[in-house]
Order: sequence, then structure tokens, then C-alpha cells
Amino acid sequence: MTLSRNRISNFTARANLSAEVMQHVDFKLSDSPSVSFYEELEEPKPVGLEDSTITSSISVWFYTAIGDSITSSISVWFYTAIRDSITSSISVWFYTAIGDSTITSSISVWFYTAIKDSITSSISVWFYTVIGDSITSSISVWFYTAIGDSTITSSISVWFYTAIGDSITSSISVWFYTAIGDSITSSISVWFYTVIRDSITSAISVWFYTAIGDSSITSSISVWFYTAIGDSITSSISVWFYTAIGDSITSSISVWFYTAIRDSITSAISVWFYTAIGDSTITSSISVWFYTAIGDSSITFSISVWFYTAIGDSITSSISVWFYTAIGDSSITSSISVWFYTAIGDSTITSSISVFFYTAIGDSTITSSISVWFYTAIGDSTITSSISVWFYTAIGDSSITSSISVWFYTVIGDSTITSSISVWFYTAIRDSTITSSISVWFYTAIGDSTITSSISVWFYTAIGDSTITSSISVWFYTAIGDSSITSSISVWFYTVIGDSTITSSISVWFYTAIGDSTITSSISVWFYTAIGDSSITSSISVWFYTAIGDSTITSSISVWFYTAIGDSSITSSISVWFYTAIGDSTITSSISVWFYTAIGDSTITSSISVWFYTAIGDSTITSSISVWFYTAIGDSSITSSISSLALHLHTSNKSCRKF
Repeated sequence: MTLSRNRISNFTARANLSAEVMQHVDFKLSDSPSVSFYEELEEPKPVGLEDSTITSSISVWFYTAIGDSITSSISVWFYTAIRDSITSSISVWFYTAIGDSTITSSISVWFYTAIKDSITSSISVWFYTVIGDSITSSISVWFYTAIGDSTITSSISVWFYTAIGDSITSSISVWFYTAIGDSITSSISVWFYTVIRDSITSAISVWFYTAIGDSSITSSISVWFYTAIGDSITSSISVWFYTAIGDSITSSISVWFYTAIRDSITSAISVWFYTAIGDSTITSSISVWFYTAIGDSSITFSISVWFYTAIGDSITSSISVWFYTAIGDSSITSSISVWFYTAIGDSTITSSISVFFYTAIGDSTITSSISVWFYTAIGDSTITSSISVWFYTAIGDSSITSSISVWFYTVIGDSTITSSISVWFYTAIRDSTITSSISVWFYTAIGDSTITSSISVWFYTAIGDSTITSSISVWFYTAIGDSSITSSISVWFYTVIGDSTITSSISVWFYTAIGDSTITSSISVWFYTAIGDSSITSSISVWFYTAIGDSTITSSISVWFYTAIGDSSITSSISVWFYTAIGDSTITSSISVWFYTAIGDSTITSSISVWFYTAIGDSTITSSISVWFYTAIGDSSITSSISSLALHLHTSNKSCRKF
């Protein structure tokens, strides 16, 4: 691997800074050198590698800052692939920070090698420790190996974390997985966490899974227990068991209990049971959930009962009852929902009903709404109908608020008449504020002619206190039978101008598909920003997807950015995700970059995660990497780490692509 003389000189000049200069320089992230090496293979192919591709890259990244503390990290990443034969990579990462009697260090070693279709192995060792006012340590060991057609696959992950400082915190996770051919598969995970500090907090989770080939023994169990004793009693327990023997017995049970006694009574219980017995097909489950709270003259009560059973190909039924009420501060709030579903084999009777009622009486405010939903289907005659009526009104504080939604859907067998309509209106007149919106949605389908169309228009505006708020959404969908034209578009805009606050966002979504030519494309652009009270908040999301028939081009990208500047706090994050696939050549790649930082109260917290994955079809190049960065500066303690890489992928002996 070679570097130009200028690059070597630049790097040497940076590296040879004197100690006197270093003491007066506080390196920023952009000041740190990043050196990447790659080799363009222009020489003749080695004998025996005419059909092979050698791909290698190495990235070395070093960062150091000297000022009240020493922070340094180094990441070395190496990848090489000799197509269809040997693939190996190794990553070594070391980080240490020395400041205010705080020593932080970690090391991660990752090794991967593959020899044709036979041996694949990797190991990752990660260690982290902090010494300062407390002891924090963790270790993770991960091992994976696969041996070709004999199919021996095994992995183990051991994770241990403990902190001693004003409290005791410990946890351990052991995970083991192995598979031999099509026969033995087993894994076990044990997790334990406890904290002793003014209260007792403990939890334990045990998970076991094993499968033995055609005999098909599958079992798992999870036990979770949590309790806290301090000013209140909080306890919960969850037991989950699943086992399957061949094609015959499948059962699981989950029991969950939670209670808290502290100035009020809060309790909940959930019981879930499921069992299935092979071809006889007995399936049943039940969930009971209860919650109540008594405190501050508030009564909150709800209960949910869910029952499902299926016997063979004949009887299926379920019922859910939900009730909620709160009595406190001269407010009465109540709602009830009843849902029932039953199906009886070939006769196929399916019905459900949901009734929802809500009312609140308090502070001279009357709020009420009712929703009735009904659905029924009767076997081959195929009658399906539903209706939803929703009404909401509030009268209080000299404001009028009202809305109504009517939705109707019906289907009648082979004649295939399907229609629905939804009308929604909302208006509020209060404090010189006008708020109105209307949504009209229409859908109809007529049998074999297959005409389907719908349109939704939504408008909202508010004028009050020098505040203008408006948004509009237009959505259109139509499909015409065998010609198969499907298109839709949604445009959404929202903006608020008031109290020196500008808030705006826009979302554009387009989708179209044209029959056998199979053109499918969509794009969504979303932007949001708010400027007010010295706060800048903005985010943007761009998503693109397109697919073109047999050529099978699929791509999408999502970019999300958020930042807020206010109250001396800077918060920002960005996520970039890219995916593309090109048919038989099978190029698949994605990358996610996430960055978050907050500056406020002399606390800097930031993290970044980079994930890259690419696979190239028959040449069988597969690589992935995850980089995670977190730093916090506060209370005179600096903790930071970063890892960066550059991947240079040779697709031929004379070309180089840099990701």
C-alpha cells in the first residue's frame, strides 16, 4: 500500500506537533487526522487467481484532545476478500480517557474469515472499565462459526456489567446457540439485574430454546421478576413458557402481575394462555387485564378480557371487553368498548361490534363522543357491512367544538358492491380563534369491472392571537381493472406563525403502478422547522422507492435531521439510510448514520452510529460494520469514543469503488 509524498508529509507534520503546541491546542473532531489506505491492483493477476478478486482496505483513525483531560482512540479495520475462497477482516478499537481520576478504556476485536463455503468464524471481545467514584466494567464475548454442509453453527455471548458506587448494579447475560445439520438447535440466555440503593430492585430473565430436528422438540421459558421496595411497593412477575413436540403439542403461558402501593393503589394483572394440539387443532388463549388506582379522589378502573379458542377447522371465537372510568376533580370520564368475534368453520359466521362512549363533565365543559362499529360476514353469501358514527362536542370556556364522522362500508358477494364515505368536520370558535377542517373520503369498487377510486381532502386553519395555522392534505387513489393503473399522491403542509414562532412542514408522497409493466415509485419528503423562543428545530426526511418490473431496481433513501437550539442547549441528530437492490446482479447496500448531541448545562452528550452492509450476488461479497460513538462532557468528566472506517471495494482488478 502506498501513499503520495504529500500525504505522507502532511500526516507526518500533524503527528510531529511539539508537546508545547499540543498543550495549547484543543483538537476538535475535524482537526483529527484520518488516514485510509487502499491499493489499486493494476499489476497482472497472480497465477491461479484469474477468476478471483482481491479487495482490501484499511482505515486508521486517531483522535486526541489535551485539555483538562486526555482523550484518544484508534480504530483499525482491515478487510480482504479473495473471491470464492478466503475472506477475513479484523477490527481493533482502543479508547482511553484520563481526567479527574477517571480512567476509561475499551477494546474491541472482531475477526471474520470464510473459506469458500466451509468455515466461517468470528469473534468479538469488548471490554470497558471506568475507575472513578465507582467501578464500572463489562465484557462481551461473541463467537460464531459455521462449517459448510455439515452445518455446525455456534455462538456464545457473555455480557457482564457491574457498578459499585452508592449502589450495586450487576447483570449477566449468557447466550448460546448451536446447530448441527438439521438436527440440534439450542440457545440459552440468562439475564440478571439488581440494584441496592435506598430501595431494592431486582429482575431476572431466563430464556431457553432448543430444537431437535425432525423430532421437533422446541421449548423456551422466560421468567422475569421485578420488585422495588422504597417509599412504595412495586412488584411484577412474568412467566412465559413455550414448548412444541413434533406437529402435536404447543403451549405457552404468560402471567404478569404488577402492583404499587404509594399514596394510591395501583394494580394490574394479565394472564395469557395458549395451547395447540396438532391436527386436532385445539387453540385457546385468555388475557385478563385489570388496573385500578385510588388516590387524590381519582378512581380509574379498566378491565380487558380476551378469549380466543379454535377447535379444528370449526369454531373460532374471541371477546374483548374494555371499560375505563375516572372520577376526580369534579370530572367524570367513562368509556366502554366491547368487541366480539366468532367464526364457525365452513358456515363462516363472523361478527364484531365496538361501542365506544366518552364523556367528561368538569369545569363547565361538556365533552361527549360515541362510536359504533359493526361488522358481519355470512359465509358464501358474503355479506359484509360496517358503520361507524363518531360525534364529538365540547361546550366550555366560551368555545364551540364539534365534529362528526360517518363511515359506511358494504360488500355484497359476487356482485361486489363496495362503497364507503367519511365526512369529518371540526370547528372551534374561542378567543378569536377559528379552526376548521374537512375531510371527504370516497371509495367504491364495482365487481369485475374493478373500478376503485378514493379521494381525501383535509384542510385545517386556525386564526387567533396573531397565530396562523394551516395545513392541507390531498390524497387520490384510483385503480382501473385489468389495465391496473394505480396512483396516489399526498401533499401535506403545516405552518404556524405566532409569538415569533415559525413552524412548517411538508410531506409529499407519490405512488404509481402500471399493470404488467410494473412501474412502482414513491417519494416522501418531510420537512419540519420551528423558530421561536431562541429555539431552532428542524428535521427532514426523504424517502424514495422505485421498482421496475423484471429489471427489479429497488432503491430507497431516508434522511432525517433534527436540531434544536434553545436555552443554551444544542440537540441534533441525523439518520441516513440507503438501500438499493438491482435484480439478478443482487447489489444490496444500506447505511444508517445517527448522530445526537446536546449542549446544555455544561453537558455535552453525543453519539453516532454507522452501519454498512453490502452484498454482491454470485461474487458473494458480504460486509457489514457498526460504529457507535458516544461522548458526554459534564461535571468535569470527559468520556468519549469514536470509530471510523473507509471501505474501498474493488469490483475488478483495474477499478476501485470507495464507499
